[in-house]
Amino acid sequence: MRPAPLIFTPILKEKVWGGDHLRAIAGRPMAAGARIGESWEISDRPGDMSVVAEGPEAGRTLGSLVRTERAALFGAEAPASLRRFPLLIKLMDAAETLSLQVHPSGAHGAKYRLGSGKTELWYVLRAVPGAVMFMGLRHGVTRRNFARMLEEDRAEEALNCFAVRAGDVIFCPAGTVHAIGAGLVLVEIQQNSDSTLRVYDWGRRPGGRPRPLHVEQALAVIRFGVRPRDKVIPRVMAESPFLRERLVRCAEFAVERWRLRRRTRLEGGAMAVFSVVEGSGAAAGDGFARPLRVGDTILMPASVCAWDFRPKPTMTLLRTTIR
Repeated sequence: MRPAPLIFTPILKEKVWGGDHLRAIAGRPMAAGARIGESWEISDRPGDMSVVAEGPEAGRTLGSLVRTERAALFGAEAPASLRRFPLLIKLMDAAETLSLQVHPSGAHGAKYRLGSGKTELWYVLRAVPGAVMFMGLRHGVTRRNFARMLEEDRAEEALNCFAVRAGDVIFCPAGTVHAIGAGLVLVEIQQNSDSTLRVYDWGRRPGGRPRPLHVEQALAVIRFGVRPRDKVIPRVMAESPFLRERLVRCAEFAVERWRLRRRTRLEGGAMAVFSVVEGSGAAAGDGFARPLRVGDTILMPASVCAWDFRPKPTMTLLRTTIR
């Protein structure tokens, strides 16, 4: 595999709660009237496999690269057990509030045969005035009274809710009941899993029928008695040669925010995913040069020894790595 960044063809998904903002914000093509809720930027999922869009590996799937180019992709010390790309990266357009839902941990996923665990993080690209996130349960809400509130159509009374705006970061560990509010466009970084248990759907009836709920399973995996989460407070790691902030470091991934104001030379040797969240610029190295804009996602393999980021005039990136 030639040392070069990997750019994949986005996989667009219509959702009942989706909109059309990804066309203007991130340049995603979509048919008139389509309600695109998600653009899967990097995916190693059966049936939703990312394909390299350009460059020397054009046409290859991410799954084939993981199987045959493991050392070039992840580094020489990558374990043989790493058989799938461990992250799923998306753009999301929540024109309407998503269902109230929860994702299992790895242990709960195995115990209840729900698939692999799913911890996730969101970075807010756009927020309408008054946009909110529902994240976790209010103090004192137990499994028993939450179940009763669901039966009585009073779920919102149980939820921790806070306002969000562009640039905010929200971390959602597995087992946290949550709902993305209406009017938000986000970058989502998560474990490679599609295990979702829908708890409540705000009375929505697409096509005249309610969507299936998974209340009993969800009640088994929700982490009751845990202090509800608010927005992430970034931690400054360095101010030179650019502002570097730690957003989240957990067992599944680590995410930093980089604010670039001038051309910056970087050393490789480890796999990283970069998501452009503000501004524009380019990534350039030995034999490659790629313009970047908001919404672009690039996978920089470990085999790329060095490259430049060239902001025009500024560019803010999320850098995601695996532990």
